[in-house]
Amino acid sequence: MSGKLVFIGGVNGVGKTTLASLLAPSIAFTHLTASRLIRPHLPVGTPAHAQNIADLSFRQTCLLTSLQKQNMANIVLDGHYTIQTQADGVQLMPARDFKAIKPHLLVLLRDEPAHIFARLTKRDGLALPLEAIAAHQAREQAHAIDISAELAVPLMVLTPSAQSERLIRAAILAI
Repeated sequence: MSGKLVFIGGVNGVGKTTLASLLAPSIAFTHLTASRLIRPHLPVGTPAHAQNIADLSFRQTCLLTSLQKQNMANIVLDGHYTIQTQADGVQLMPARDFKAIKPHLLVLLRDEPAHIFARLTKRDGLALPLEAIAAHQAREQAHAIDISAELAVPLMVLTPSAQSERLIRAAILAI
């Protein structure tokens, strides 16, 4: 992989993919999702989301392997700073994985838990309770701040909106 990489993270249902798919063409970047890069490496019938810490580690290795094979000049990657596993609760994505992808800009999307709940219910037919969404979002933000500090990479914390797209475009032009 060469060129610039913008990482857009947030909890499930916050609007990462929607924002990234609108943003990428407007700045001549390629939009990739972490889950789509991981999926081809998983055995058929494997659940979409990590089940435990060992599974999460394997998926991160798959993600990094797939990203290294990308020949795109500039990428908007949407994924997570933390992930909710069935067995282990909210897990932090390792800082070393963020170092490996060498992001030029980090973005964290946040939204009202009720809005996320509604999106997840519509998209997936189910969602975590509002309190769990709020708690996960708080852990996601705290870890995004830590990653930004450790990598010395700017972090933008935004809510999904047309203004968010404009703000990210301006930040990309500045890097």
